[in-house]
Amino acid sequence: MVPLRPLSVSEILDGAFVTMRTNPGATLGLTLVTGAVFETVGAIVTLAAQDASFAFYALLQVVLRGLDFMLVILLAGVLAVVVAEASLGPGPAGRSRIGLGAAVRRAVPRLPGLMRLALLLTLLMVLGLVTLGVVSVWLGVLFCFATPVYALEGGTVTGALRRSRYLIRGAWWRTFGILLLAGVIAGTLVLVVSVPVALFTPTPSSLTESSGRPSTTGLVVQALGSLLIVTIVTPVLAGVIAILYIDRRIRREALDVTLARAAATGATDAVAAAAPPPGAGFPTAGFPAAGIPVPGAPVPGVPVPGVPVPGFPPAGARPPAPPGHGGWPPHGGWS
Repeated sequence: MVPLRPLSVSEILDGAFVTMRTNPGATLGLTLVTGAVFETVGAIVTLAAQDASFAFYALLQVVLRGLDFMLVILLAGVLAVVVAEASLGPGPAGRSRIGLGAAVRRAVPRLPGLMRLALLLTLLMVLGLVTLGVVSVWLGVLFCFATPVYALEGGTVTGALRRSRYLIRGAWWRTFGILLLAGVIAGTLVLVVSVPVALFTPTPSSLTESSGRPSTTGLVVQALGSLLIVTIVTPVLAGVIAILYIDRRIRREALDVTLARAAATGATDAVAAAAPPPGAGFPTAGFPAAGIPVPGAPVPGVPVPGVPVPGFPPAGARPPAPPGHGGWPPHGGWS
């Protein structure tokens, strides 16, 4: 499903839609179910807060939109498991299809940490709004791989944030551009679907009360609209993030070689094959990661100045004199 080589922009976007098409239950179905729960709770809370002050009502709406954002972050980690399972295509190490139940079983052990991570990232995004969203965008791209890292590699929440920063190094603008393009595509899909839906929507006068707040019918329509947006946008963005994560690991850590070796040896767990060994690919506890050169450290096969190489004379040594000569002449030439 995902080519085992560095991916182009079109391949990353195509991979996200192929994942949705071949795994509808684990992508659209999972998003629809979780989104329905979120939107139902949100509609009930909003209905209960109809008589509250305007400031509290506005704050509640901000919180509910933050929960929608948390859902995108959370599902990015879950869909990373789906993409990893399908990345090798048909075969023992990976499957072309994964059902909703299999995806949930894979993600359940990581769910508490994924929720903490999603909450932390949402709070960081909200705090970044004081800079007119500039810091929010920067942090969002910098830590966009945190949930796939945590879902596939485990570790701690802070470790997932550090590893995301490591993987994004040198590719921030490329990642930002691809995510922006994916957002535009998802937004276009929402508009295309919203047009026929709007034809059957009640008149605006029946959706609001005299106070300007949405009526019960308006809340239902609003919840259904939010559910539609979440169901379309979330799998697209989450799938792109998951495939971008695999692409960055292919480029930085030769993940394609690891996955190809797993397929050749008949590995039965693509997620385990995708997970790096402890300490590989990211420096921890003050020690360099395996395979990452340290500045100034000797590299096997490369001579180091001042260190003699076995089989060769030390630097500055004169070669032995030819037979019949007493040695090499001093600097300046032959007399």
